[in-house]
Amino acid sequence: MLAKHALYTTFEQSLQLTPAMMVSLKVLALNGLQLQDYIQEEVLSNPLLEWDQSIHVSTYDISSKSHLESIAKPATLQDTLYEQLRMSVVSAEVQRVVMFMIDSLDARGYLDSSDTEIQRHLHCDLTTLQTAKSLLQQMDPPGIGASNLFECLMLQLDRYPKNDTVRLAQKMVEGVLVSAEKVSSFLTNLKATCDPLQWSDAVTLLSRLDFRPGWHDDDKLAKVPPDVIVRHKDGECIVSLNGAYRANIILHDVAQGVAIGTDTATHQYIREKTFAAKALLRSIDSRNETLLKVATEIFRRQSEFCLYGASHLRPLSIHEVAQCLSLHDSTVSRAVSGKTVMTPKGLFDLRFFITGTVTVQSEVGVSMHEVSHRIKELIAEENVEHPLSDQDIVSALQHCGMEVSRRTVTKYRLQLKIPCAAKRKLASTVNPKISYRMD
Repeated sequence: MLAKHALYTTFEQSLQLTPAMMVSLKVLALNGLQLQDYIQEEVLSNPLLEWDQSIHVSTYDISSKSHLESIAKPATLQDTLYEQLRMSVVSAEVQRVVMFMIDSLDARGYLDSSDTEIQRHLHCDLTTLQTAKSLLQQMDPPGIGASNLFECLMLQLDRYPKNDTVRLAQKMVEGVLVSAEKVSSFLTNLKATCDPLQWSDAVTLLSRLDFRPGWHDDDKLAKVPPDVIVRHKDGECIVSLNGAYRANIILHDVAQGVAIGTDTATHQYIREKTFAAKALLRSIDSRNETLLKVATEIFRRQSEFCLYGASHLRPLSIHEVAQCLSLHDSTVSRAVSGKTVMTPKGLFDLRFFITGTVTVQSEVGVSMHEVSHRIKELIAEENVEHPLSDQDIVSALQHCGMEVSRRTVTKYRLQLKIPCAAKRKLASTVNPKISYRMD
């Protein structure tokens, strides 16, 4: 049988990314530091681009220093505390007192000045003084602004969730520092009344505390500037981009100055470089606009976090944000990927606020952070001789009104670095002191 050859016309749809679109997608996924490196590479490879030296970059309005200087020079303890103070919504008088206290800290991070001395020096009332001291002691590192070792340790223990281990550690600190001459007998008597495992957990917890919270190396305090900055004012979250990551580059228009007799290859080269430079500038503008829109929408929904912390995070998915902004899910995912945000509660990954949603019987929904926290609580309270399987945890969550699949429980258990029930039982047999308690 002879083979026949013929020509047929077919129609099909396909999506092809142009070079400009590929640049835009790449730039959107970059964080601030990666973007700076990428721009630097483009400036070196494209003679039509150069840095604009006339633009002065400043990250925070309150600061008179260029933020680029603070990147080059490691931050001191005072710089770190000043930055946290800038993120706090307080009166000018309270801010003045806190600044004085920050300047008065010794090398250990302790505040040696008494309340009377501070009042006499600043002529402030007692209420303002107490508000300022409370604000300082809530800052990081934990324990900062304490007047002595006892207060320093207690401030750090107050940061932990209240449970039997933390309460025992507080008793140990109180007894040792109050009855310093009878330390040995006090600890012996206290240990006799405690569960050995709980005692071991309390000792481990105390070993993690920092007796000198202000004593840190400069490289420990050096920080990577955030991509997004969030301030809380008048009940609203004010979102802005970090000014240190602005694209301070300019494009030279040399096409008009090229001589008529210039060869075709030169004209082609100039056209290609001009197109690449304009695509880069458009991509950077688009990235910044998208990132600001996404971050603003996220903190419009998560505004309570700025006041109360992670316990008040609301259920939120990438799809919800994308739908509200009329963007594709992948665009929002690229926008939050690898980005960091400075909030009144500290520095966080922007994706941290995309909490996911779990259906509950009340139909209100809870965030995945709350589910993960509840899983950890259940395992911490389990009988080590009969540990909970993932299916047991699913049943326990259902009793709390949380509809979660076994696969989801397994995923979050692994993220918490907790082994399965069989391995937990084996580990407790080999080492009875092992614990998954929530310290």
